[in-house]
Amino acid sequence: MDIISKIGKSPFDNLKDEIVLLDRFYILTRYPNALPGTLPEGLPSEKDAIESLEIAKRVFEIAKKEMELE
Repeated sequence: MDIISKIGKSPFDNLKDEIVLLDRFYILTRYPNALPGTLPEGLPSEKDAIESLEIAKRVFEIAKKEMELE
């Protein structure tokens, strides 16, 4: 995202803080054998999962629209 930001206004600018939130869950999703408690607050809650899924859907829709424009 930083590379896109350097080029100009990114369609993801409005979601920047939310996208950073998704980064909290990267290790657990990328490495399923990661130890529970890898996050300071422990495993993600159901609320975290629902919120993350909604953010991911918005990011996907923006990316899809951007690809259609090219």
